[in-house]
Order: sequence, then structure tokens, then C-alpha cells
Amino acid sequence: MARRVAAAAVLLVLVAVIARSCSVDSEGSADKGGGSPPAKLLADALASFEGKPVVVNFWATWCEPCKAEMPHIVEAAKAYEGRVRFLGVNVEDDVEAAADFAKTYGMRFRSISDPKGEIRRAEKLLGLPATQFYDAAGELTFLKQGEIKADELREKIEDTLRASR
Repeated sequence: MARRVAAAAVLLVLVAVIARSCSVDSEGSADKGGGSPPAKLLADALASFEGKPVVVNFWATWCEPCKAEMPHIVEAAKAYEGRVRFLGVNVEDDVEAAADFAKTYGMRFRSISDPKGEIRRAEKLLGLPATQFYDAAGELTFLKQGEIKADELREKIEDTLRASR
């Protein structure tokens, strides 16, 4: 139960930023976040992820390891489409630079903007990149701080899928 509450709190923080910032959609274009209260944004986010495992990747355009791992994240998002949801969190970046990055790497999953690093700090992440894995019940099952390699990414996704059954 505590893990589920913690996972909900993580999503609350993720979604709260939408109200104050922009996001990059699946085509890599920027859209303005709504002014809805964070509680509604959380409910909407939870509803959209309901019943599916989620991989949350924290990245930035200025982060060299993020650039190295992003092709693996994009490939996994394609390979696990329909079974696992992917969400990016772009940290301390310019919206236009983030949109260009998303287009360059072919990011087809949503990525929200964390322009002041508030989400990253709330998650107590040591640096970038960082990748979180949530099971279908919304519980954090694994956190990788630092660049994740393709094999480890697939392994952790498979572990998360098993935990979600």
C-alpha cells in the first residue's frame, strides 16, 4: 500500500508540472499544459496508465548519456507498444530544444517538461539519465540511475511485465 501511495505521489508530481509547463507530444511538437488542478491531472494520468506497466525516463538535451541511451528507450517503446507505456520527463531544458531532441531521436511517446528540475528533485534522482519502472498496479519496481543499456532495459521491462501479472 505504501508503495502504491508513493507511486501515486510520483505521478502527482509528474502531472502537476503539466499545469505550469509545456509537454512534447508523440510527434515531438510542443503543446501547452492545461491549467487544471493537480488532483484532476493526477486522476487523468492514472486513468491513462491504468492496468499497464510504465517506464518513466528522465532526460535532457544537454545530457550525453541521455543521448546515448535514448535510441534504446525509443526501440523498447516500439517493441513493447500496447503492453508497456512510456513517459519521458525532460529536465531543465528549453521547450524547443526538447521538441527537436524528440524529433531527432524519433520519440513517439509523451514527454513532459520539468523546466526547473522540481520533479527530478522530488524523486531524489542523483543525476541524469534515470529510468523508473512501475508495474500495472502503479508500484515502483526498479529505479536505474545513470545510463541504461539495451539489455538491462529489456530485462527490467520483462521483470516489470512479470510483476504485473
